[in-house]
Amino acid sequence: MDQFIVTEKCSMLRMLGREALRGRWMLAFAAVILYTLATYVPSFALEQIFSNAPMVSAIYQIIVAGPLTLGYSIFLLSLFRNDWPTVGQVFYGFERFGKSLGAMLLIVLFVTLWSLLIVPGVLLASNVPFFTPFALLLAIPAIIASIRYSQAFFILADHPETGARECVAKSKWMMQGNKLKYFFLVMSFIGWALLASIPAFALGFATAMRVVDSMDLSVMEGFGQYYGEFMLAYSTYYSPIGQLGYSIATSVAYVPFMVYMMASLTAFYEMAAGNLRPGYIMSTAEVIDTAGAAGGNGKPEKPDGWPR
Repeated sequence: MDQFIVTEKCSMLRMLGREALRGRWMLAFAAVILYTLATYVPSFALEQIFSNAPMVSAIYQIIVAGPLTLGYSIFLLSLFRNDWPTVGQVFYGFERFGKSLGAMLLIVLFVTLWSLLIVPGVLLASNVPFFTPFALLLAIPAIIASIRYSQAFFILADHPETGARECVAKSKWMMQGNKLKYFFLVMSFIGWALLASIPAFALGFATAMRVVDSMDLSVMEGFGQYYGEFMLAYSTYYSPIGQLGYSIATSVAYVPFMVYMMASLTAFYEMAAGNLRPGYIMSTAEVIDTAGAAGGNGKPEKPDGWPR
């Protein structure tokens, strides 16, 4: 497997993401919404039905996370490659249920193991407050691990014959020399994330004010002296259906942000996989074959493995 270092600027990767979304934003919105609903609505229902057994909801999320992530990766690649993307592709991952579940479990295991490094730091910070900022640095290995295995589902979507463990290993290989670029690309969306958070903060603050009024307290009392009572009242302010509606309402603003970021991360994968090369990128996000550009019919050719 050849290794390709992504040298393009984050602005170029975002531009490629926007180009892939041109004229198909609504389709991408629908795919993200379907992916989110399929992940969290049944989980919420199970949590309400089995309120005394919260693990039932967690087990559901573990079971469907891999197939749905794979299906969404299949959709993103089809969208980026203009290969007749459909919303239903979100569920295509269930056709490779075993591999997708195995890949997800491996990724969760590896990231969790790296996350354990922060435990001694938290214990030390609880006794030595001065150490708290340094304890947070121990979370960096877990962040690096999550970036290291971030391409596993794209690889499985592109190469369905590949096993779960091999996909994780290939992702680790592919991200050598590319982790910092991936991190900077994700961080370049922080402004969009903050903007998308405004409705959630506004709705949460409005709810908090209603709770304070219902408790006949001042704002300072509600958040201070009666903090425990306030938090209990806040958590039970909405009915179960109201809580679901609240979650959906506060998530709507994140849809454009997530669509834009995921399309750009797909462009990153295409470059890290060698499907897009610097110097051969057109505004249509296709690859120009050097031989085809110099002669022949003059049309851009797609690389091997790219749907024609």
